[in-house]
Amino acid sequence: RPYLLLLPGEQLASVQGYLEVQVLERDTLYRLDEARFTPLRNVLVVADEGPEGQPRYVLRSRRSPAMAAGANWISGRASEIYLAIPNGKHVSQVHLRSVASALIERLLDERRMILFRMPDDSSVFQPALEELGFVSTHLRWALCSIQRRREDAGGKSSD
Repeated sequence: RPYLLLLPGEQLASVQGYLEVQVLERDTLYRLDEARFTPLRNVLVVADEGPEGQPRYVLRSRRSPAMAAGANWISGRASEIYLAIPNGKHVSQVHLRSVASALIERLLDERRMILFRMPDDSSVFQPALEELGFVSTHLRWALCSIQRRREDAGGKSSD
């Protein structure tokens, strides 16, 4: 049965030698440079709560689709955030920045380092994040579906 694995990009080749690996997403890790961050407030952004109680902020308006920013995880010193937009919809960079800014302000008040994994095949978030002060760490990640190699009748792994 397959499992999901998130691993540093440089370890991908070594894992492929032992397991069946299907790369689902390749990402670059970004970090907020607090000195570059300037809050952007929007009265349409409201506080919400994620499914497991994590902080989340949502923007809803009649003219733009709902957008959300939330925490994937929070540790004692850091947090990884996500941005959610409806598929196939035009994205307002100002609205994207304002919903992310609300979450960032809260996490900075809690004195956390803020991270974001940017999918290599999606550049829709990059302008907003760079304007908010995110910089690339140059660390690459791969989200993979993995499973043991199936063995043939002779007991050897199939490739």
